[in-house]
Amino acid sequence: MYLRCLTLSLTILTITACSHKPSPAHDPDRVSPNAGRYQFEQDHKPERLPTLLEMIDPEPSIQPLSRGGNHAYRIFGVDYRPKTDLTEYKATGIASWYGMKFHGHKTANGEVYDMYSMSAAHKTLPLPSYVLVTNLVNQKSAIVRVNDRGPFHQDRIIDLSYAAAHKIGMLQQGTAPVQVELIASPAMVRQGTDAEVLIAAARPRLAESVIANTTAPQPAASCYIQVFASQNDQRATELGKQLEQQLAFTTKISHHNGVYRLLVGPIADRQQAQDWLQQLRAELYPSAYFTDSQACS
Repeated sequence: MYLRCLTLSLTILTITACSHKPSPAHDPDRVSPNAGRYQFEQDHKPERLPTLLEMIDPEPSIQPLSRGGNHAYRIFGVDYRPKTDLTEYKATGIASWYGMKFHGHKTANGEVYDMYSMSAAHKTLPLPSYVLVTNLVNQKSAIVRVNDRGPFHQDRIIDLSYAAAHKIGMLQQGTAPVQVELIASPAMVRQGTDAEVLIAAARPRLAESVIANTTAPQPAASCYIQVFASQNDQRATELGKQLEQQLAFTTKISHHNGVYRLLVGPIADRQQAQDWLQQLRAELYPSAYFTDSQACS
């Protein structure tokens, strides 16, 4: 999964390998080849969600190959050879994501990983390249710039940044089945004007992605889920922070007649409201309920 530094032979580039901890799919027995490099032992979510500005899709462009991250490498006993001449690529598989543990550390091509950027890691795509990633469960899409290597779980195809994972709606699950389609790669520059034609041909799909991610959902006015009520405001606040950190839910505290109520929301999408309620009831809050059932159902 995520990138850590490892030293290879003189003919093989030093890369960083990513390794993250998505919720149900995290492998606690996985050993990092450079465990002492990071401030945090386990990867985790930051305290806030990405903003709308941070989730704007980058504009695809054809950029030259990075000096780092495009040579053959070996990790966890497996050899990888990046495909630097790719001009076409489409694949389906499992996506994961990586966050706080790797934030601020170098990616495979020498840039600094920013979990709030729209970026990704892939085992063999040329660095840098741009791909369109579509969540096959909810059809939400995002364009990301691939600048890192990973994920190194064999059943996973791409590691998304925290912002990109949030945009396609996979933070709570940790992983999701996706389709990955190449939009721009360094090899396209060798095709001259045809490279621009390839990007232009992809623009209808990019436009569909923008529309799919910005179209207003069916409104659910003031849709909130109550998960906890107490006269102890500190306890309600603590539980709210836990929900935001562990499940990336937005919360608020409502105070009325001496009772502090922990609410999840507001939730604008009715289907998402139903999904969140089921998840809360299945985990720690079996008595969670909608504060306004008509607005949320």
